Amino acid sequence: MSKILVLGVCPLNDLYPNIKYKLSLLAGVSSCYRECVFDLGARSSISGFSLSRLFGRVFDRLIMALRFLFGHLSVYFRSFGSGAEVVYICYPGIFLILMMHMSGRLRGSRLVLDAFISIYDTMIIDRGVFGQKSLIAKFIYKLERKAFVSADIVLVDTPENAVYYSQLFGLPSDKFFAIPLAIPKLVLPVSPKSENRPFRCLFFGTFVPLQGVPVITQAIKCLADKKDIEFVFIGDGQDSASLELLVRDINVDNLIWHRGHFPTDFVSEQINAADVCFGIFASNEKTRRVLPYKIYYYLFLGAVIITAKTEVTQRIQQECEQAGMDFPLLTTPAGNSKLLAELILAVYNDRVKFTTYSGAARRYYSRHLSADIIRGQLAELVRGDSVVK
Repeated sequence: MSKILVLGVCPLNDLYPNIKYKLSLLAGVSSCYRECVFDLGARSSISGFSLSRLFGRVFDRLIMALRFLFGHLSVYFRSFGSGAEVVYICYPGIFLILMMHMSGRLRGSRLVLDAFISIYDTMIIDRGVFGQKSLIAKFIYKLERKAFVSADIVLVDTPENAVYYSQLFGLPSDKFFAIPLAIPKLVLPVSPKSENRPFRCLFFGTFVPLQGVPVITQAIKCLADKKDIEFVFIGDGQDSASLELLVRDINVDNLIWHRGHFPTDFVSEQINAADVCFGIFASNEKTRRVLPYKIYYYLFLGAVIITAKTEVTQRIQQECEQAGMDFPLLTTPAGNSKLLAELILAVYNDRVKFTTYSGAARRYYSRHLSADIIRGQLAELVRGDSVVK
């Protein structure tokens, strides 16, 4: 059995559950397992570490930068004498892998870098924090590309992202491998929904551009006369202004906003209480190739899911057709609030018909995204076998 060393300067909380729960699965595939992980979220609130905090108040930036620096030094010195055959470097690991690579500390080990979010793609292309032609953008690109070159294997979450990263950074496609995201075990529904209540639509997320919050708010305007359709939002973030305008300018009595970050159990309860759960709807490039945490949650809990038609959803549909399974998603063109509103109305008018999607969601999750699937792929990765791209 291969000896595994895990290195990370990262948050071990449910804001980025993939890190926390994938490590617990990885620990189960080898009896020779050691972690050297500095928890960036250990002294933080539930929101923990996120890229956005690096651009917050000066004091927050300073504290986070100091913890980030101390964490890297701590992990570097704790990793001495490992003799590991496989070194797994947690997200965000580009600085850590470059430190190890330049010092020659891990020479002879197979380096696996978890890069389920590209810092360059997120900060520069998706969120536009800096212009693509700026010196900072070019520096981030070169830094991340060098980190990917230093790794033997770069893990991503979807085959579509594997292809995209290969093209974006000009690297061989066989360097990138897709393994599903790991999520916590959620609270399954224990009783059927009451019939004497409003029809409930739920959105939860970080309000980043790819989630398409403005598309959802425009759809709500289209359904303004349907007072017995209730809209529940959980979260906060970059695109919260569109929801603030909706709340301020229109008398929306049927809208509830739980603003902030909330425990997983609360999110599970809200999903279980909803008739429809919203995925992502923005008409940008990143939307086409991701399957966000929220949809994993929805599938696990057997929700009726509406999301944009993308390359990922088309692949899922093909997988279901090949396996003789029902497709678990209701899809609508990205960026089209009118068609989103029409689809919400279709489910509202015949909710019994669409309850079949609940079983399809659970079956798809079990067959393609579950902890057992991830554990098996991690075991193949540790053994050096081929990994499903």
